Amino acid sequence: MKKEKRILTATHLDLHNERMSKQSLYEVAEDINSTRKPRIGIEHDMTLPPLGRINDAEVIQGEDGEYYLIGHEEYFNHQERILINGQVFIVDSFKDEEFSFSEIQKDSLERIEISVDSQNFDSYDSADNFFKEIHEETKIDFDKMGISRKSLISDPELMFRLSVNLLYGYFGLKIGNLVLAKTAEKLSDKISDDLVGLYGLLKSATIKALLYMNPKNRPITYIVEFPAEINITLIMVGKSPETFLKAMDEKTVKKLKPQIKYLVEKLDAEKIQFILNDKDKWELNYCLTKDGKSIGSEKSRKKRDVVLSNLIEKQKIKAKKQILHTKPQELKVKSDS
Repeated sequence: MKKEKRILTATHLDLHNERMSKQSLYEVAEDINSTRKPRIGIEHDMTLPPLGRINDAEVIQGEDGEYYLIGHEEYFNHQERILINGQVFIVDSFKDEEFSFSEIQKDSLERIEISVDSQNFDSYDSADNFFKEIHEETKIDFDKMGISRKSLISDPELMFRLSVNLLYGYFGLKIGNLVLAKTAEKLSDKISDDLVGLYGLLKSATIKALLYMNPKNRPITYIVEFPAEINITLIMVGKSPETFLKAMDEKTVKKLKPQIKYLVEKLDAEKIQFILNDKDKWELNYCLTKDGKSIGSEKSRKKRDVVLSNLIEKQKIKAKKQILHTKPQELKVKSDS
């Protein structure tokens, strides 16, 4: 198994003038060393299947007095091909042990969450105005959340995590014998009204995202997530608000239920991601299983390979420039003596 030891983050001030506390590093290390593992991703792009997992984390103090979170990036070491609805998918896995990915959020929500990255706005005030205008226009209460991506300039991203009543409206609370979400709360008797309200919220947010979010020359990624026992995620990249709303139509999304049922019952899927293709149709992009497998379409794998190749080339160019101007230094661990 290919395994690389890396500095994941530190208490240094980062490019966005943010700093992690020592306590936060220890908490992240504890999470990494639990039974659920973070993915190895590329450029914070959630449309790309993971390359592997992050494992065996520890916090050390450098001679500069700062604290560093160290982890091992472990890459998938087994691969096979399977057919799903006549289409080839690639299964990546580890031979040594089973685990689950930490990104799966199983707790259902009582209110919609809308998440943005503040760096995609001119200022914090601009982000606040974005949220205020959506609420004033729709009169729908939602929770405002932040996305933290440590890129210098990330492509704009707008995420909606939908509440349990909307999960019920799209899929019911069961797919086959699988209970998607357990709730003691009485679900709304007016699901159709809830869905109409959601469409208004999606329309308002996507139109205002075009006005507020930066960079203007980059496509906006829209993510709709249903937190439940099985995470269902719908992703659209660079689509118009009109296309977005049409794709989120209740009858259109419900057509995915048979495929979700198959993935859960036959492959033990725990997270299932669909992406809107060039024909504005939902297609399976990849899924993650309860035992740590990544099952991705050939298209998603080819896209990942291109993004990874471009990233490696950028890093080579950056490294050459640094060599010309600086002398490489090794991270020195502070001695206890």
